[in-house]
Amino acid sequence: MRETEAGSTSRLMRKVIQSLTIYNDLARNGESAKYSPGELRQRIADDRDSVIVAVRGDKIVGFCVNRKDDGTLLIEWYGVHADCRGQGVGRRLVERIVASAPRRGCHKVWCDCNTQSTASKTLLRAMGFHAAATLLNHWYGHDFTLWERPVAKTGSHAPVHAGTHVTAGHFANRFATGSSSRPGLLAARPQSATRRWR
Repeated sequence: MRETEAGSTSRLMRKVIQSLTIYNDLARNGESAKYSPGELRQRIADDRDSVIVAVRGDKIVGFCVNRKDDGTLLIEWYGVHADCRGQGVGRRLVERIVASAPRRGCHKVWCDCNTQSTASKTLLRAMGFHAAATLLNHWYGHDFTLWERPVAKTGSHAPVHAGTHVTAGHFANRFATGSSSRPGLLAARPQSATRRWR
């Protein structure tokens, strides 16, 4: 995410979170409030990989907020604009986080998922995550499953999928959609248009 995209990313997060009917009002409002534009800007100032966005044209259509957590990466939230669901956007966002883990010194990626979220559970299973534990009556009074996936050690190579542009030691933190060889997959913006770092 670029610093100038914090406002639009925060608005998309709020829209996605507020639309989740599996959560109660306390959960939707509490989670939406955590990700203000200022909070997102602070996160990328601390760790540029902590907020990844998918863009189509000039519109942000997906996000993945994550953070390093004692040698692991925690995916806090990922979501996709309703008009872009079912096109591989969420999968590509999570793939980028998994691929970044070794470079960021992490041996595992994990997240929680509301036990009623069929779409998220299906995606996580398909991506090699496994259920580690279930927490009943937990955050906001909901039931959650903790999911985890070990990742390759630094120096080994994870598979790179069609539409992904990766150079050694560099990852893009923005993605353009619809320009890969497979329709609906995300592809990184051309290097000149993408913020990159070591």
